[in-house]
Amino acid sequence: MRVRIVKNTRLTVCPYCNRDYINCRAPHVSGAQLDHFFIRSKSPLFAVCLYNLIPVCGNCNRVKSSSTSAFASPFDNSIDWGKDLTFSYTGTNSDHIKITLDPKGNLKTNIDTMRIEEAYQIHSSEVLDLIEREQMYNSSQKKELIDVLGPENLTDEDIKKIIFGPEITKEGMRTKPLGKMMYDLHKELKIYNREE
Repeated sequence: MRVRIVKNTRLTVCPYCNRDYINCRAPHVSGAQLDHFFIRSKSPLFAVCLYNLIPVCGNCNRVKSSSTSAFASPFDNSIDWGKDLTFSYTGTNSDHIKITLDPKGNLKTNIDTMRIEEAYQIHSSEVLDLIEREQMYNSSQKKELIDVLGPENLTDEDIKKIIFGPEITKEGMRTKPLGKMMYDLHKELKIYNREE
């Protein structure tokens, strides 16, 4: 059942933390656990309702467990994932980088209760790597690369893709591990120009 639910929701990463893959590993081997969004002890009628089951990573499922807090559903269409949760950082070296999350509404309950901000602190090396690449490849160095490799072969956007990877879109930020964090940091560092 878990395999079918993951396939039908088209989720590839945990919808709570956006860190861990939850994809199926074989036709009958699930990489996800099923969270009862409305907990069984308080809402026993929902215990077997498919709409109450959310495929998530094991860590989020264990931490959320039987909390009675009012969580935001990852499938809530009123949440604007581009604006209602924002990642940023403070610090400039590996010993001092702190990843910060600014959630709105019930997302604050999700972030606080599931300790998601704390979980992200392990990703300071990814943030530092992004900052260093952004500093190393300033506009003059990008121009040098284009001059050396030939402007007819590479555009500025091509160079950005080589250095930073493809641009993360609003649609794609929830389908890649750390997608939302990288989307926000690309925006903060002005790596990709986005129309808001």
